[in-house]
Amino acid sequence: MRPPSMRSWPSLLLLGACLKQSPIPGDDTDTSLPAALEAVDCVNAPAVTWEGWAEGMMRTHCQGCHASTTPNRYGAPEDVTFDSEDNARHYRNRIYQRTLVDEDMPPAGGLSEDDKTLLTVYLACGL
Repeated sequence: MRPPSMRSWPSLLLLGACLKQSPIPGDDTDTSLPAALEAVDCVNAPAVTWEGWAEGMMRTHCQGCHASTTPNRYGAPEDVTFDSEDNARHYRNRIYQRTLVDEDMPPAGGLSEDDKTLLTVYLACGL
């Protein structure tokens, strides 16, 4: 197979931008964890729970667009809500990808390094 010509790069970049909006492979219905989450040492990690940390973090950083009662979701998909721990569990891989890998969520600004660490532990061990 021949490599794409330089003229096709803009088209490839546009395709990549469109693909980013598509569902992330393995998310939502895939219960397997990404390798980075599998590698977390849950035995020695701090206890991070929905009630103790994640619910407040979701309320502060996510539910402005991703609550079922939010009147203006600013383009967030209607079916992606973080109202409960079950929602977080269902979207665990998407949360991981968008906040910790792509770092494009939350759109108003990223999480602190401490919050990223706690979110990693929560996604790997708390759910």
